[in-house]
Amino acid sequence: MTKPFHQNNNQKRRFQPNKSNNGRVQKNDRPNNYNKKPNPGSQQRRKANSRPVDRDRSQPNNAPAQVKAPLFDRSQLQPQWLSAQRVGPGLINGQNTCFLNSVLQCLTYTPPLAQYLLSAGHKKQCKMPGYCALCSMETHMYRVFKEPKSTIRGAAILPKYFTANLQALSKTLRLRRQEDSHEFLMFLFTAFQKSLLHGLGKVSPEVEESTVLHSIFGGRVQSQVRCHSCQAKSNTFEAFLDLSVDIHRANSLEMALKNYVKVDMIGGRDPDSKYKCSGCNQKVNAGKQVTIRSLPTMMIVHLKRFTFDLERGYMRKVSERIQYPEVLDMAPYVSDEEKSKIKGKSKYRLYGVLVHLGHSCSSGHYYAFIKSSDGQWYMMDDEEVTKVTKKDVFREQAYMLFYANESASNQGGASNAKAAQEELASSKKEQEEALKDVNEEKEESITGKRQASDEESLESPPLSKKSKSNDEEQLVPDGNQSWYIRSADLPFRSLRGNLSPPTFSAAINDPSAWTIRSTDDAVKEDEKKPAKDTVGKKSRRKIAPWVVVG
Repeated sequence: MTKPFHQNNNQKRRFQPNKSNNGRVQKNDRPNNYNKKPNPGSQQRRKANSRPVDRDRSQPNNAPAQVKAPLFDRSQLQPQWLSAQRVGPGLINGQNTCFLNSVLQCLTYTPPLAQYLLSAGHKKQCKMPGYCALCSMETHMYRVFKEPKSTIRGAAILPKYFTANLQALSKTLRLRRQEDSHEFLMFLFTAFQKSLLHGLGKVSPEVEESTVLHSIFGGRVQSQVRCHSCQAKSNTFEAFLDLSVDIHRANSLEMALKNYVKVDMIGGRDPDSKYKCSGCNQKVNAGKQVTIRSLPTMMIVHLKRFTFDLERGYMRKVSERIQYPEVLDMAPYVSDEEKSKIKGKSKYRLYGVLVHLGHSCSSGHYYAFIKSSDGQWYMMDDEEVTKVTKKDVFREQAYMLFYANESASNQGGASNAKAAQEELASSKKEQEEALKDVNEEKEESITGKRQASDEESLESPPLSKKSKSNDEEQLVPDGNQSWYIRSADLPFRSLRGNLSPPTFSAAINDPSAWTIRSTDDAVKEDEKKPAKDTVGKKSRRKIAPWVVVG
């Protein structure tokens, strides 16, 4: 065994600080080698072993990558349907996914987005690892317009590529829970933009606004502050994918947009609330105005129906009916510097309406109205696809409005301008007629309707066991309920077509899961079965027999 090493006191290095004349220890008196003369041999060895400095790696991580804009050429967009597309199938509501279905239906019938994805414009160059929301949207477009099974009447699609990946879009989204359709749309757009910019690192705002997503839905907002003293202007710009408009003190979309661009006053008597002007270098009163700097190709208008009530202390829904036109002129809401550039390019035509049905923020139902390539309006209510008129569209309480720029699809002229004015006047007349019908329906009392339904239920004859086989379904009232009677001779029709998922509801709707037997056979089989004893053996021993004394 080796002896442990013990250091002697003589071998220990002791630090003895220099003391001044008065005996105090001087600060920073430790020995250092900074004042020593450099050794020329050691410097040569360091230079020989040192690596060359990479200029590119020496840049800070926060510096934007040198990527040239634009990433997508806007001239490749097809804002108008190149060929007639049939209306697609409905979407299955799986575990409270009506918020998702309504958004997908409105995006599906957006012509530039649909035709870009149908040409496989993204999957060919996608570099996104894992889940890609834009690839899922391309798959959805193919299933709606190209898959043969979608042509079956009454078929419906389960968008599992979105419902199974809600957590990839946002950690806050959950199945079986009431979600907001506008919030989901923003999460979906963020996922689209993430897949389009993947692998580019941190890029400049100019590059971000040159993707195909911003080329379709993107615009710019200008916020201008004007000093009331020296008239100096300060402008800031911000990109947007949708316009969120406040609907307080407004009964129409035009009035809501007018309030959106209204000048807000900054300042007052309190000097702390005044604006510090960089022109005159003083705290002055100023006016702030938000206007639209550049208009998008396809515009989404979000009506703020869910607000926080300060008096009651909780979120509530604004249920006032807002009028919205079929043709919308955005010229009055554009910045003064850009009004001369947008002559003949400021009119938009409605092609989609998303509706929230309900009286509160925590519950309700979403469905959508879309206009197909032939100009026909359809109501897309989950699995149901119903043909409707324009009056039906303008009666609804819109939550989001989808508009398409007319100049992008039609090259303007004098005749087109006259036609647009005539269509604008006709759409206003149709909207007024629809509002009249709604007001007439409101005037009808609820009690009168209940009395009428009770009289019908009393006058209706009892249902017979054998009914005549009709080709159409009949609605028969039965007190407070209504029953759909359909002949058993008709072939079985599934709302989901051949795309039924392996769910419980799809299994019980299948005719092979049911057996038909007469009442006599059922009674005989029940009599043959022995009666089940619900009392156990242990408890039966404790039961005392009854003795009846006469």
